[in-house]
Amino acid sequence: MAPKEKKEFDKDFTNILLIESAKAKKLAKKYGIETSILIVDSIILQWEVIGNYLKNQLGGYFNHNLKYWQEVKTELEKL
Repeated sequence: MAPKEKKEFDKDFTNILLIESAKAKKLAKKYGIETSILIVDSIILQWEVIGNYLKNQLGGYFNHNLKYWQEVKTELEKL
């Protein structure tokens, strides 16, 4: 490869790496948030079960933990 071709190749390769790096960051952010939402959904489901049990046992118990995790999910969905 001639020096001029090598220089063009290096420039193109660097541009590809930068573009792919930016795409990777976007995908990580997107799927990181989606994964977090799925995890929070699981936590919410668990607190709903616990809340229903406590409500039946204690009569009218308000589950503050459930409210907290619902707020966390709302904030994640805004991202």
